[in-house]
Amino acid sequence: MKMRQFEILRLLLNHRKLIVSDVIYLYDISIRTLYYDIEQINYMIDDFGKLRIEDNYLVFDGDVLSLYDYFEKELMTPYFESKERQDLILLSILEDNQKTLDEYAKIFSVSKTTIFSDVEGLKSDLLDRDIRLFYKKKYYLSGNEWNIRDCYLKLLEYKTFSFEAIDECVILFNESMDLRLSDYSMYYLSEFTRFVKQRIEDGFTLDSFTNELEVDLDDIDLDVDCLIQFDEYEERNYLKAYIASFTGIKHGNEDAFVSEYVDVLLKEIQMKLALNIEWDHSFKESLKNHLLASYYRIGFSFPASNPSLKDIKLRYFSLYNGIKKIIRTLPVGGFNQMRDEEIGFVTAYVGGYIERYSYVQDERCQVILVCPQGRAVSNYLKYQIQNLSSEFEVLGSYSIDSLGKLMIDYNYIITTVDLPYFKNVIQVNPVLSDVDRAKLLSLVNNKGGRTHEV
Repeated sequence: MKMRQFEILRLLLNHRKLIVSDVIYLYDISIRTLYYDIEQINYMIDDFGKLRIEDNYLVFDGDVLSLYDYFEKELMTPYFESKERQDLILLSILEDNQKTLDEYAKIFSVSKTTIFSDVEGLKSDLLDRDIRLFYKKKYYLSGNEWNIRDCYLKLLEYKTFSFEAIDECVILFNESMDLRLSDYSMYYLSEFTRFVKQRIEDGFTLDSFTNELEVDLDDIDLDVDCLIQFDEYEERNYLKAYIASFTGIKHGNEDAFVSEYVDVLLKEIQMKLALNIEWDHSFKESLKNHLLASYYRIGFSFPASNPSLKDIKLRYFSLYNGIKKIIRTLPVGGFNQMRDEEIGFVTAYVGGYIERYSYVQDERCQVILVCPQGRAVSNYLKYQIQNLSSEFEVLGSYSIDSLGKLMIDYNYIITTVDLPYFKNVIQVNPVLSDVDRAKLLSLVNNKGGRTHEV
């Protein structure tokens, strides 16, 4: 099954029905291609039911729960398109975990000739970015060091999160600097610092880097020596800039500037989308803290990762497009250059708040959230759960590391990752599927005892 077909099936299971025009827009395909994809998907899931188009909706007829279980546990590995294969090959080269052409062919279930063609195409694409991929007993990368590191940052989303892979020095750095990093941020920082240290040891360093904000990084109070342990001035500032790009650390007048932008943006959203709504202070503060990190990412040209972007686009199709148009036409501080991944986070914040606006809380089932992906995903998950039933009270969001130290009582842990060593754990998707909703609603009907035990 092709990656696109795999994703379409996953989205359909999560949302139960999809508007055909939205799917065509999302994947930039023709209706004819969509019919071909449906035919291929139906061939693979014939034992459970079939997909069909009814009144401009893509729907599934059959045993949803059995298909969902099969999809999660036993469905064959999706067919990787050439771009995905090239990305994964490049990631293995960057991490010096490269394979032979025969091994790559076996991993991706394609021919050795196809892998060779992928590598040649990868070489050509990298040359356009001033990066040379060459072979000398193994593959090496040379050229524009900034672009090489940017490639690695973009490929990090292919890696599977592992709490055990977080370096102890990163945990200590987070605590000593009081950064309150999410588990995912600590994981990415660990992976990235390992990569940067290896590049420096191999003799590849930065001469300079993009700083469109003209921020004096010497003024940012971050002692990164424990992370990188090199004397290069540019390298320390580069790591400071990277950390600022996902912490939103306050510096100079940036905090006040971003606050003003949030006020202007929300006023435009309210006016141009004709929303009869008032934005409360805590919501504006949450959005401001997220956009402060976005401000640094845009200014320092660091990529943003948002694995839930397709789900967000489908759930808030009109809202996403409306917000994107507003952001693009507000030439303030470079925010109009915001990538789609960033716009997806803004849409999740706003969409979740709109749904939450008329909610009245009722303390019946107390839950805590463990969402290592970060503040934006955590807040959105919180809004979804509170909107699902008035019987849920979300006590807070916590890192995996802090779970064992909690001294509060709760009924359940709701998490987006596997937590095998804790009790009363409910694992869900960041954008709740219908199966997730049914699972959560069953909790308030069969509420368990309170716990904080590991």
